[in-house]
Amino acid sequence: MKHTSKILDYSLKYTTIATVLTAAAPLAATFVDGILAGNLIGNPAFNAINIVLPISNLVMVLTLICNMGGSVLAAKALGEGDRLRARKIFTFSFMSALIVAVAASAFIFLNRGWLYQDLCPDSGDLPFLKKYLDILIIYFLLYPFTTTLNNFISVEGYPSLTTKAVVVANASNILLDVVFIVCLHMGIAGAAWATVASGVINILMYVPHLMHGRSQYGIERLFREDMRLAKPIFAQGFGFNVFYIMTNL
Repeated sequence: MKHTSKILDYSLKYTTIATVLTAAAPLAATFVDGILAGNLIGNPAFNAINIVLPISNLVMVLTLICNMGGSVLAAKALGEGDRLRARKIFTFSFMSALIVAVAASAFIFLNRGWLYQDLCPDSGDLPFLKKYLDILIIYFLLYPFTTTLNNFISVEGYPSLTTKAVVVANASNILLDVVFIVCLHMGIAGAAWATVASGVINILMYVPHLMHGRSQYGIERLFREDMRLAKPIFAQGFGFNVFYIMTNL
C-alpha cells in the first residue's frame, strides 16, 4: 500500500508539472522572443511581440478548451478499459482544436490590415508587427498538435515525455532566436521563425512514441451520436482554462 502511494504521488507530481508546462509553453515561447528581440533588435521589436502576445494567448486558450478537458475524460475512459471511447475523445478533441485554430488563423490573416492599424498606434512599430504576426500565424496552426499531444500523452501515463518535449522545444526556441537574429541577421522574422521551429520540434518529440505504438490514442471515425462528446469536453476544458480566459480579458 505504501509503495502504491509513492507511485501515485510520483505520477501526480510529474503529471502536474507536465500540465503546467503545457499551458505555459506557448506563453514562454512568445515571452522569450520579446526579451531577446528587445535586447538584440530594439524596442520596436519588443513592442510588436508584446502586442501579438494576447492574440497568441487567445488562440492557445481556444485550442486548450477543446483538448484539456478531453484529455482528462480520455484518461478516465482508459482507466475503465474503454479504449474506443478514449480514441473517439482524442479524435473529437484534436479535430475541434484544429477547426478552431484554422478559423482563428484565417480570421487574423484576412483581417490583419485593420488589426495592424488598431493594435499598433506607433507607426515605427508597425513594420515589426506586420513581419512578426504574418509568420506567427503558422505557429497558431501548430497549436492543435502541440496542445493535444502534450495534454493527452501526459495523462496517458507519460508525463515525463511531455515535460521533455516542452523543455526541449523552449530551449530550442532560445537557441534558434540567437542563431536567426544574431548569426543570420534575420531580425524580428528570425524571432518568429524560431518560435515556429520550436512548435515543430515539440511535435517531433512525440513521433517515436506514436510510431512505435506506445500510445493508446489514435484517430477514429466519428458518427452523429459522437457529437454528444462536445458538451462534457468543452465544459471541462472551459473550467480548466477560466484563469487564462480571465487573464486575456
